[in-house]
Amino acid sequence: MGCAECRAGAFDRRAALGLTIGGVPGIVLAAWLVKSLPLDAVRWLVVVVVLYTAVTMWRSSLAEARRDESHPLGRREPLAVRGRGGCRR
Repeated sequence: MGCAECRAGAFDRRAALGLTIGGVPGIVLAAWLVKSLPLDAVRWLVVVVVLYTAVTMWRSSLAEARRDESHPLGRREPLAVRGRGGCRR
């Protein structure tokens, strides 16, 4: 989300507030949990999270490529390339 969306109010303020308030206890709990785990367990947890993220992003890029191929006008460019989005000051 960019500055223009924030200024226009084009986001759910209640959801943003809920995530912000819920994030504080989540960080405290995660810090306590990570400090209590052995280093090898933390290392493997990081490996699993990185691999999961990589696979998810790869699958998303494949789905985007399939959508671009089926688009009637050919490949669509990202919004920033088309001149939308970004923060204008």
